[in-house]
Amino acid sequence: MKRFPYAMILLGILTACTDGGTPSAGYVRPGHPSTTPYTDAAKSNNKSVTNMIVTNDAQAGKYIKNRLNGYTGDKKAGAELEFAKLAIQIADGTATYDDIDESLLNPAMYILNPELYSDCAGVSDVAACVNNWKTENSSVVDTAIGALRENAIPLNISNAKFITNADTELTFTVDSAGNINSIVANNIEYTRNNNSGNVFTAQNGDKLTYETGAPFESGQDLKLSYSDFGVYNIKSGDTVGRNIAFAGGYTDKRINDITAVTDDKLVFDGRAVGTVSNGTKTLNLKNGTARLVFDATGGADGNPVTTIGAEFSNWYNFTVTQDGNNTSIEFNKNPADKIESGFDPSGTMGTTNANIGYYGPAGIPTEATGTIQYDDEKINMDVAFGVN
Repeated sequence: MKRFPYAMILLGILTACTDGGTPSAGYVRPGHPSTTPYTDAAKSNNKSVTNMIVTNDAQAGKYIKNRLNGYTGDKKAGAELEFAKLAIQIADGTATYDDIDESLLNPAMYILNPELYSDCAGVSDVAACVNNWKTENSSVVDTAIGALRENAIPLNISNAKFITNADTELTFTVDSAGNINSIVANNIEYTRNNNSGNVFTAQNGDKLTYETGAPFESGQDLKLSYSDFGVYNIKSGDTVGRNIAFAGGYTDKRINDITAVTDDKLVFDGRAVGTVSNGTKTLNLKNGTARLVFDATGGADGNPVTTIGAEFSNWYNFTVTQDGNNTSIEFNKNPADKIESGFDPSGTMGTTNANIGYYGPAGIPTEATGTIQYDDEKINMDVAFGVN
């Protein structure tokens, strides 16, 4: 096992926790001379559904062409996506310079920042020049790499999968412009009206409302780039079904074995949503926060231990512990909160299940989402969480 380089962790967290300082709807390219804002209507439309990155090849190419405004040097024709990939490698320190043709390298440096291109193009030791420039302009690099990952690396959300505690699978479809245009749940397709809003309609008229737990908000404290969580419900006629918790994300950004990439303790913070049902009534949990701690050697035998703590304003706080193959839960009633009668755990430990997915760029965990289910003779708890 290994630790992540500190700079790589910081860079990944900056990308996951922020939008690179660049709202996708329209903005001036950071560090670039153009005064014309770059706009992408599809990205703006998708924000009303999920704040995950959704970018197709055409959108990425258009974005890179915009960042190349003002560049007059030679460049490889039609290589916009190669430029973007190389620009990120330059930023995160994984680029190798010896075998890179200048028709790729110079546009990539310009895309990252025109001043970097101006200072380092054609010098005898490009690698040293780039490293020195990045050291002196670290905040500029952080902003640029966030914007590039958000807009210039294709991510097709139809490849993302979301699951529930009832083993339902949710998937999205997107149109050629990059708009999320439908959700498929239980093999039923629900179509989005006019590519706007978060309500989707099936052919029989049933309506599915998708409510992310990490919505797009200015200055928000939780930004998830590669995963999402929340609740959805289905309205059939005048009857609205209960909220169902879900979580998931991009399969190619999921880290399947977290123990293979760290031997350290990782701490993530975020939010939790969900419901508690007593068989007759359902309580929607409010103002949920979550903390996930992965301790690579925290078990009695030096094995990994994961704890997930959640707090709500209208119900019990709880902590779930995964130690090896054992999963347990501990409830803590906050006496300052009013908890509606009929939603208390039985006091006899029931069945607890927790599913966690870690996600991030280049195999570095920058965010996690998951679901938690608890059943006893009195209640059923259905919770999803997202943290970074």
